[in-house]
Amino acid sequence: MTEAAQEQAVLTLTDGVEDGAKAAYVARRDRAVAALHALAGVTTLGEVLNYQAMDTASGVGRHDRIWKTVVARWKKAESASYGREYQSVPGLGYRLLTADGRIDKAHGIRKSANKRLHKALDLALTTDLSALSPDRASLRKHIMREVSAELAADISAVAEQQQELAQTAATLKDTEIENEQ
Repeated sequence: MTEAAQEQAVLTLTDGVEDGAKAAYVARRDRAVAALHALAGVTTLGEVLNYQAMDTASGVGRHDRIWKTVVARWKKAESASYGREYQSVPGLGYRLLTADGRIDKAHGIRKSANKRLHKALDLALTTDLSALSPDRASLRKHIMREVSAELAADISAVAEQQQELAQTAATLKDTEIENEQ
């Protein structure tokens, strides 16, 4: 859920409630987020922040209505402020990702994005043009151009990376040969 959607959910939950109640909700949420920041400050890479410690520090239990909002804000702020990424560990808590974990997460995000791009392109390509209104036909063309450009950029980026790897491998091989002599 995006931050705007979370804010809207808060406003929906507090519609018809006095401003004092809204302020109390926001204050409780912000205190909980600050407490999680303090707790996370002593976390080492790969360590799991368990739910019990998070509950105790924040004063918000996992089954409390604002738990997801608090955790989402905390994770977003940790990422923006400190470059720290966390992954949920079912039944335990949240793990501070190591370098390997960050790359695995990035790969998963990219893989998901590629699947969505392919799905968008497939939907646009297999749509019956005769059934489309003129504005939707224009939108279809736009989608196809944008998605095709994105996929082409990905392909060229991969080709550049492969070239760099080949150059690095050649350099390492030359260095090994020099060291043997």
